[in-house]
Amino acid sequence: MGSDLRLPHIALVLPADRANDNMRRRELAKPIIIAILVTFAVACGFPGRDYITLQGTAMLPSFKDNQIVKIKRFDRFEEPDLKRGDVVVFLFPDDPSKSYVKRLIGLPGDMVEVREGKVIVNDQELNEPYVDERLNLSHRSQPTMVVRSNYYYVLGDNRDNSSDSRIWGLVPERYIYAKVISP
Repeated sequence: MGSDLRLPHIALVLPADRANDNMRRRELAKPIIIAILVTFAVACGFPGRDYITLQGTAMLPSFKDNQIVKIKRFDRFEEPDLKRGDVVVFLFPDDPSKSYVKRLIGLPGDMVEVREGKVIVNDQELNEPYVDERLNLSHRSQPTMVVRSNYYYVLGDNRDNSSDSRIWGLVPERYIYAKVISP
């Protein structure tokens, strides 16, 4: 019987084929690299400017229901620059799956009281030109609350129709993720 001599199959790769393979790899890698960079940017919480649509009437007359506003997101690795009177976007403390928009009234260390509808901060009545007296008719009073470190006291501008710190308490700083920068 004769023996069959079989040679192993060898594929020759020519330089042009190598160039094509490298080009294909680069083309496939581009969308993967872009996806990784976008994911990294989102995960790191890089600050940015976005738009949100407000829902509800708690911020009347300053902001209307379904109004689109521009916000500035905070970098989660830096302390946000927050001042009394800023309108902030935050996770609702009782249900962090929801976001709320309210005005910042009390800063850490402040004493906040609502006396017959007037807001008193550190024994001084707060000047609130953004509150319409026609939307603040109830003239409720709330006992003095001391704002703890890393927490904030927030109120809706429409005091008669707002769920805010008067009802559910202080907002942790870590829950505040953006500030409204333009209507």
